[in-house]
Amino acid sequence: MRSLLPAVTLFALGARVAVAQQQQQQAAVHDHRLFACQPEGLASNQSAGCQLLARPVVTRLPDGPVYWHLTSFSSPAKANTAKHEGDAVVSADGRIWLSSLGTKGDTSLGGTHVASIGPLPMPKASNYQVELYYVIMPPQKHTIVHTHNGPEAWYILEGEQCLETPAGAARGQAGQNLVGPAAGTPMRLSNNGKTRRRALFIVVHDSSNAWATPSDWKPTGSCES
Repeated sequence: MRSLLPAVTLFALGARVAVAQQQQQQAAVHDHRLFACQPEGLASNQSAGCQLLARPVVTRLPDGPVYWHLTSFSSPAKANTAKHEGDAVVSADGRIWLSSLGTKGDTSLGGTHVASIGPLPMPKASNYQVELYYVIMPPQKHTIVHTHNGPEAWYILEGEQCLETPAGAARGQAGQNLVGPAAGTPMRLSNNGKTRRRALFIVVHDSSNAWATPSDWKPTGSCES
């Protein structure tokens, strides 16, 4: 029976993702501004969408506040030399990135330190999955209303964004680092600017649960003003 648990868990997670994708497609019929963030949305040279870059598993976190570190390198080989367990080396936006979690001062040796984003409101879990994405979002678009099973964080490369939650609107622009609310908080992310939005983002969650779930919370439109 023990050997069957991973398969059952993967089936359940896949079913949740399929439901979320179906709800996105249904919502798109009624909302021309909807931006569907799919794992392979930038495949086949698409000009807009999301792209899953990596899904590292983290089994151990520091005792203190946790930060997301981004470091750029001149080559994948140099980035892999600095990589530790739970880190990810990826290529996005014409650069080689090392993504890692650690304390505020726990930055990688070598490369060019780009950002330390946090602290992240981490939930309790035995193992964490890090969903690392690159996104190109057209102007005047927004995501479905959803929740995450852990914190989300962004590094904005171009453009702007606005995140609406029950607590209000949080805005950010290129070069800024943003941290989302605690796990389970409903949210909707918008690009209300005049240019495209490019960003790297992560969601860190309990690896036994789905990382995103649609929500029936109704935004007030505070990001529109």
